[in-house]
Amino acid sequence: ISQIDEKLKGQQGIQTVALVGPGGAGKTILSRQCAHKQKAKIVWEIDAETPESLKLSFESLAQAFAKTEEDQKILREIQEIKNASENEEKIIQFVKEHLRSHQSWFLVFDNVEEFANIHKYFPHDPVTWGEGKIILTTRDYNIQNNIYINNAINIEELSSVQKLPLFTKIMIHGNMRPLTSTQIEEAKLFLEKLPPFPLDIVIAASYFRS
Repeated sequence: ISQIDEKLKGQQGIQTVALVGPGGAGKTILSRQCAHKQKAKIVWEIDAETPESLKLSFESLAQAFAKTEEDQKILREIQEIKNASENEEKIIQFVKEHLRSHQSWFLVFDNVEEFANIHKYFPHDPVTWGEGKIILTTRDYNIQNNIYINNAINIEELSSVQKLPLFTKIMIHGNMRPLTSTQIEEAKLFLEKLPPFPLDIVIAASYFRS
């Protein structure tokens, strides 16, 4: 989180950080924790996993912007457009204009398969989109070579030293009794069989607790 904050700090224009790593590495959780800390007027998470979820996320953002009667009327007219391509372009333009009218914004593009899928939705020009910050999460390591990505942080797998504290912290949550030395040794053996990612550790520990 401190690395992300540092790469987004004190910059003008549009600053973008990509969190890159395998599924279950904790990219989405990290991006949400950073988003919750923001003081920007607009903070929004966009589900970029599929074209449908991407479009729905932008439509939801447009709805959130439509606070005045005039904006609501414009949005209703856009929604009535039958041509899918034109409808999509109008929604993007509506969001773009409202982002530009705010002093700052913070967007999370979550679960990006490849950049080409989100290109038309992705703010890249501060003149037309305004100034803001973006966190993008993806499994695509090639995305860090994209000209619109200012910085990339690789979210690595957990080491054996990191896996045990995470597992035991969840196991004893709400219970003041620590694990016994025998339980700790059993946990170490068990964790050797699990993939070294936070999601796998959390699910396993939560299962045992319940």
